[in-house]
Amino acid sequence: SMGFSVLDGPEVENEYYNFDALNIPAEHPARDMQDTFWLDVGSGVGGHLLRTHTSPVQVRGMKKLALPLRMIAPGRVFRNETERSTPGGTTSLDSSATVKSAPAGQRRSK
Repeated sequence: SMGFSVLDGPEVENEYYNFDALNIPAEHPARDMQDTFWLDVGSGVGGHLLRTHTSPVQVRGMKKLALPLRMIAPGRVFRNETERSTPGGTTSLDSSATVKSAPAGQRRSK
């Protein structure tokens, strides 16, 4: 494992973890219906989607794990693209991150 935590996360994601927490602006093309599989979940309120990358898993990992951290987030992702030749817009993606410490102004107090 070389010191990396292997993380798993939901394939049905919310807009915050898939876009907002990653500073992807509201007007970014990735949020359009032609690029993302948007869902109506539960009460019919929008804001849920099939994850387009595994970075939301990393966001959850950074909230959960102590620093320094090393993590890998493998998993299935979904993209509504005509260029992708995989059935149903699915593909596998692996992402990793290493964080040694938080910036001075963003360190958690004990």
